[in-house]
Amino acid sequence: MPRYKVIVECSGPHGNAALTYRINAASQFAAEFRACQLAGDHYPEYRDIKPVRTEVLKNGWSKAD
Repeated sequence: MPRYKVIVECSGPHGNAALTYRINAASQFAAEFRACQLAGDHYPEYRDIKPVRTEVLKNGWSKAD
């Protein structure tokens, strides 16, 4: 199963945040969905949560890391 790095943008009445998740998933869509679920579960103060960037990690690392 591929590993993905998903950057999620969150916004709410108290401000904005960009959160990064590394997730094992069967597809890009599944990784984005799970990252948004995790963000919503851990940060209920954010009302608008959406994935803004997703990349497949090679050997568990991205080129930028």
